[in-house]
Amino acid sequence: MENNKISYLSNAVEFLEDEINNQDVEAFYRACITHLSKNERLEKPKLRNFYSGKEKSEKTYGNYMDKLIHLLDKFQEEIQSRNAELALTKRPIIKTHIGGGSGNPTYYYIDFEDWETPPSFNQNTGLQKTETISQDIIYRTKTLKRTPWYLKFAAKFFAKTRQRQAFLLAVLIYFIAAPIALGFLMQLIPLTYWGLLVLGYFLLFNPVWNVIKLATHKIALIEHVFQPIGAVCISKVKNVKDSDSFLDIEREILSVVVDGTCPICNHKYNLKNSVQLESQSLFNRRIIGKCLNNPKEHRFTFDKDLMTGTSLNT
Repeated sequence: MENNKISYLSNAVEFLEDEINNQDVEAFYRACITHLSKNERLEKPKLRNFYSGKEKSEKTYGNYMDKLIHLLDKFQEEIQSRNAELALTKRPIIKTHIGGGSGNPTYYYIDFEDWETPPSFNQNTGLQKTETISQDIIYRTKTLKRTPWYLKFAAKFFAKTRQRQAFLLAVLIYFIAAPIALGFLMQLIPLTYWGLLVLGYFLLFNPVWNVIKLATHKIALIEHVFQPIGAVCISKVKNVKDSDSFLDIEREILSVVVDGTCPICNHKYNLKNSVQLESQSLFNRRIIGKCLNNPKEHRFTFDKDLMTGTSLNT
């Protein structure tokens, strides 16, 4: 359990690399995790001993730890999928104990809590389904190094339902009206300018289409020559204010690369991370997982909320 605990938190820091976006802070987190894995607690005044960058105030080190605790909670589902192979029955978390006066310092410690969504493995044998021929798959995620510019722009409008609806309406109007406008402008402006407008429309076609799919299907493949295979953008539920009203759901855009281990090829050849997300076919744009070793037969569904899938050939 001890080794799995530090592996879980270390993998979490690796997943959160883009969120942290600071090598000194990332190294600080790793040093703190190493200390906590070997000791029961880490006192707040001693945090400065684990930071190798330019010296900061004690409050700043505390803020760094608060941010890590927040990120571990915010991305717990994605971090859980990345650590599925550890077969942990409980989720390791970092907690803060506030000093109780009389000079007692605030300190941090590692605790465990039940999963909100239990990991998919057999608790009697400790073997994951991906290590058997059960035809089930557990996906894992890692952050996308470069989120496309249009997704960063669209993210501002995805927090509230009303904002999403208004933004989607504007995008649809552009998608429909732009070709009509280009047709009228063809006779009114010089051909060079018209050609530039047409080029701009085609450059924006794929981003606009992805935003429409993201708003309607809640997931879209990021198919671009400069993006890795399996990159997707997910409209993730952030908060549900009223469970009876779909209009009260707050969302956020999450850009990740998703892969998985084919249970069949893992069992037979010990191949790992061979499943990547693709469209099911040219005309059926459903997103599924395809095994690189056997893309015709080893295909799996993809559930973006559970990060799991089942065989499409059974």
